[in-house]
Amino acid sequence: MKKIIITLLVVLTSIGFSIGNFNPSTAIISSPDITVTVANADEESIFTKSIYNAVDEKIEFETTDLVDMIQIYNSEGELEFQLPIMSREVKISKALFSNGSNQLGFVVSGRSETYMTTVDVI
Repeated sequence: MKKIIITLLVVLTSIGFSIGNFNPSTAIISSPDITVTVANADEESIFTKSIYNAVDEKIEFETTDLVDMIQIYNSEGELEFQLPIMSREVKISKALFSNGSNQLGFVVSGRSETYMTTVDVI
């Protein structure tokens, strides 16, 4: 009986630690047509505003820093579009994304990394 309790405690502790270390993505836009998520708080921190304009079918972002360009990747991870922006305001037509899961990268002025989001089109 003691071995069963110890085994159960070890299993539950392991599950608890794995759940505690799980870092789920955060939705920054959620609508019936489209969901945009970021993987971590660092990626979320560049956005001051993010909405889906259902009337115009556009994803709209405002960022803390100048966005040099955006990169749109399809569900296979292939680069579909690379568009110059040179603004803190980014508006992207939903038509540029295929149905399913896409990646949208933001190349921000003065930063070495590309900030990635996942765009799920329903």
